[in-house]
Amino acid sequence: MTETYKRLVFPTLALLLWAIADFLGGSGFIAAFVGGLVTARVFGKIEEDFTTFIESEGQLIILAVFFIFGAVIVSKASDITAATVAYAILSLTIIRMIPVAGALAGKHLHYQ
Repeated sequence: MTETYKRLVFPTLALLLWAIADFLGGSGFIAAFVGGLVTARVFGKIEEDFTTFIESEGQLIILAVFFIFGAVIVSKASDITAATVAYAILSLTIIRMIPVAGALAGKHLHYQ
């Protein structure tokens, strides 16, 4: 089997198991998880194959997600108001810091 196809074996197996379980009325996520457990047990160390997949095909998936996000944003651009932009900025700064500050309260951490 060539390297190109070898990288696709495990993701394809996960999708196949998910589809079969879904067709039979079961949980696709549990089927994929159990399939991963069995695969790791049968084949041993498979981290290198997953790393190769994540580095190559994973980039393609990331690009597809950003493409879809961009397409959706453009279609919803007319719905964006100043309040939406202000809330987005606050969420990425102040609102995100509040739970972190609460979690770190009393830890007596010092800046270095």
